[in-house]
Amino acid sequence: MAQIIKTKTGYKMRVFLGRKEVGRDEHGKPILKEIIKQISAPTMTELRRMEAQLIAGNKDPKGTRSFRTAFREYVRDKESVLSPATVANYQRVQTSLEGRCPWFMDMDINEINKPAQQRMVSELSTHYALNTVKTFNSTVASVLKYNDVPSHLVKFNEGADTTSESDRYIPSEDVIRGLIEDCRGTDLEPAILLAAFGPMRRGEIGGLTWEDFDFARNVVDVHAAKVRNPQREFVTKAPKTRASKRELEYPGWVMERIRVHKEILPMTIDALTSRFSDFLAKHGYPHFRFHDLRHFAASYYLKEGIPEVSVQRRGGWATDNMMRTVYRHEIARQQADLQFLASIDKFKA
Repeated sequence: MAQIIKTKTGYKMRVFLGRKEVGRDEHGKPILKEIIKQISAPTMTELRRMEAQLIAGNKDPKGTRSFRTAFREYVRDKESVLSPATVANYQRVQTSLEGRCPWFMDMDINEINKPAQQRMVSELSTHYALNTVKTFNSTVASVLKYNDVPSHLVKFNEGADTTSESDRYIPSEDVIRGLIEDCRGTDLEPAILLAAFGPMRRGEIGGLTWEDFDFARNVVDVHAAKVRNPQREFVTKAPKTRASKRELEYPGWVMERIRVHKEILPMTIDALTSRFSDFLAKHGYPHFRFHDLRHFAASYYLKEGIPEVSVQRRGGWATDNMMRTVYRHEIARQQADLQFLASIDKFKA
């Protein structure tokens, strides 16, 4: 929720009105600037009235209440109960809709119907992956429902494999073996070991302190994560789901290699991503994301015959959706490749 500051003459606050594109970077991606207006009033009641008028009057034609206004009010009302990362995600959805479907944002919320939502989905689908469009559409439906407007969740092909190749990449065991040797003694070593044998997320690693390590039991207590707040700053918060809070037991050799370091993660989360990418290139490994170490851990445990429910609990997944969309799929593909090779060998024989 926007911070209200008491002054000598009353109260003041800054009102977030969205973002606008002010240019493009060297990669062609839009550079967005926040639209913020500062207001002041002698009383708290008057300040809140001015805030509501400012938001409601922003680009709305006279006599209407646009989806843009409804969206902003929805985010404002939810700020006190949502994590900063979730609020930031809502704001990114808003920015994307403003850029790709401004006509939808201009619509009177009471006039939005299924054809309008279908058109929005179709236009977004030309710019974003299917899973991203699903998220946008679900967010729109939530805003409509919050305002007692019939929502129309456009149906997607639930049977389709909506996970991109980059989302399901799993490093091989040979790559991981080489990686954990090449990272020995580097600043990346603790993070790589925690992710590849946890599996732990980037934010969870960033949220660790030495107090979370029990070297006598070889256990790491995962109970916090580094996330971005609405100002795009990293802050430490409790995990988003109950499943993310867990204790992870590691092999003794992993804990001993981590123990010799002065810091667990002597860099920012963003720096970890870029440093890991540079490390792979320097040592001649194929490029993959730091997050794919987590994919390796889960798939390796499944191939070792560990029950899915145990792997799900160790990874901190609230549901088995990731098991279905990534790991089972990739393991089945690898098994099919081996069967193809075996059949070819038989032909030659």
